Amino acid sequence: MSKLLKLRGFVSVNEAQDYLSKAIGENVSLAEIYQLVLNRDLVISARFDAHEPALLGKYIPFTPEQHSEWLKKSQIPEEWDWVDADYIYYDEYKEQHYALKPSLTNITGCWDFTMLGSEAKVIDHNYRMQAANSLEGGLFGVELKIPREDILLTDGKQLARLQPENESKKHLIFDYFLNKLVVRKQELNRLIQALEDESPVQEQEKPLASKERNTLYKLIGALCKHADIDPLARGAATPLEKITELAGTPLSNETIRQILIKMKK
Repeated sequence: MSKLLKLRGFVSVNEAQDYLSKAIGENVSLAEIYQLVLNRDLVISARFDAHEPALLGKYIPFTPEQHSEWLKKSQIPEEWDWVDADYIYYDEYKEQHYALKPSLTNITGCWDFTMLGSEAKVIDHNYRMQAANSLEGGLFGVELKIPREDILLTDGKQLARLQPENESKKHLIFDYFLNKLVVRKQELNRLIQALEDESPVQEQEKPLASKERNTLYKLIGALCKHADIDPLARGAATPLEKITELAGTPLSNETIRQILIKMKK
């Protein structure tokens, strides 16, 4: 699975479950993965192999009222002359407006769920299915009654709102996203780092004695030498991070870097 991470930059939800479980040393269920997404602790994405009809747009640094004034005075900045007053919306989470271009286009590749539209209903549906262990309960093909226009995505630079393919495909069904949901590698590593930073030091855990610490550093140094890596060289954390991923026991770059810094002292 770590090799797929290296090649693709993203993994399926099942692979993310396995990756997180190994990284934090405890079993993580699929329901917990979806709960993390619902709590906005983890960003989930959809990978589209085929072209998906959508409207593209972005966040705007002005309000509808300001835009209206520009129109009256014919003073709209060239950068924003594509904005249509009927396609300006408000993001309550970021407390910022965004605009969509009225012209239809197609998107492919990985797009993150913004959780501003009905994406939360999709994730909540998946969460409830996993939590109830009802995979065999006939939920596949159940219509969610969610219009495609209610799904809002982002690639980090642009926003995309899905559009109907035709009159007969205005709504999504449960298995529409079943094989499209993925998690980016950088997002998984960000979460792992956040969990490591928040982990309290157990009271009964005693710090290593000087002799034990030096022995541990010698062992790390010997393993690095065997892998032809200079642990004291700049950037040594990156190849070591990849080795931990390939071994199925991933450590974040920052965690490794802090260990190497201590070895230099």
